[in-house]
Amino acid sequence: MRKFIFLTAISLALAACGSLGGSTAALPTVVLANGPQVTSTPGIGQGGTVTASGIIVPAREATLSFAVPGAIESVAVGEGDKVEAGQVLARLSGSQEMQAGVSAADVQVLSAQQALDNLKNDATWKLQLAQAQADLASAQDELHTATYTRSVRQQGNRASELTIQGAEAKLVLAKDRLDAAKAAYDHFSGRDSQDRQRAAALANWVNAQNDYNSALRAVNWYKGQPTAIEQAQLDSAVEVAQAKVDQAQQEVDRLTNGPDPDQLAKLEADLKSAQDQDAAARANLAQLELRAPFAGTVGKIDLQEGEWATPGAGVITVADLDHMQVQTTDLSERDVPNVRVGQAASVQIKALSQDVTGSVAEISPLANTLGGDVVYQVKIDLNALPDNARAGMTVDVQIQLGS
Repeated sequence: MRKFIFLTAISLALAACGSLGGSTAALPTVVLANGPQVTSTPGIGQGGTVTASGIIVPAREATLSFAVPGAIESVAVGEGDKVEAGQVLARLSGSQEMQAGVSAADVQVLSAQQALDNLKNDATWKLQLAQAQADLASAQDELHTATYTRSVRQQGNRASELTIQGAEAKLVLAKDRLDAAKAAYDHFSGRDSQDRQRAAALANWVNAQNDYNSALRAVNWYKGQPTAIEQAQLDSAVEVAQAKVDQAQQEVDRLTNGPDPDQLAKLEADLKSAQDQDAAARANLAQLELRAPFAGTVGKIDLQEGEWATPGAGVITVADLDHMQVQTTDLSERDVPNVRVGQAASVQIKALSQDVTGSVAEISPLANTLGGDVVYQVKIDLNALPDNARAGMTVDVQIQLGS
């Protein structure tokens, strides 16, 4: 009977509205159901709200466990401690030996990388080529001197002792001038090739070298034919000088086209091997350590030093309590199609009787069941949170569908 009277009243109200001035304004639709309710106003560009219950949760939370069994060597944190990402929270026995292995492997990687970088570095390679070219020029000069000396000594000529002594004295003086000219040039050799002082010093050095060579030829000429032993020495000097030239030329040829490909491949292989060994050492160490996956607060510790760790058993919980979200618990399957990421939300924290604002951050693609009803979890990012708000507090959520 009450149901009939209620429906009759609704019909009379609708009839009365239809007779008032011919208005075509849309009327609110009321959904009578248990759980979350949607109040909407039909029409383009208009919307309503979805309400649901929820709780405050950390934005991130992780329960950590060891991957291998072992005795707990140390627990470095306590419940409520703030931790940084990557911070060691606990260790199994044997971790110190593993850490030493990682340190040694790191040194090997650094050494191998430095050797490879030195070979590939353009400036280093050019410096090596320049040095090789300088060594070749020096070897060629040595060969020229040895060949010339042997040639002059073999010409033969007779001269008085006084003439020979005079020639040797001129050679000594020429050598002094040559050394002085060379030292003067070395002082300016680093300057630009167009520098006047460098050019003058170079010219003096060349002239001094020519004078020395002339004095040397005279001495060798006056001293006549070498003995058998001297001839062997002259021949040996030429052969040694020629070998130096050949070796220097090979080095120049090797460096002309860049680093040695064989050496480059070897150093790259050495680096790869060192990196593999380092990765293996780190992987072994990681199995003996629990590290914080992100910055947060230690929530729960379920282990003690000396205990035996079981692989896969959660022993430490870390939560990001500096960044909180609201997680709905009973958003109905009838309402979730109207919810979109980015929609504005109003959240009332029941225990504090305070309202905060936020927006929809995530909608679960999978459903849960609650008392036989199908519900979906929605996460709300909060714009701000009272200082006395805590994870686990219950809230009421209103999501603005039209926002």
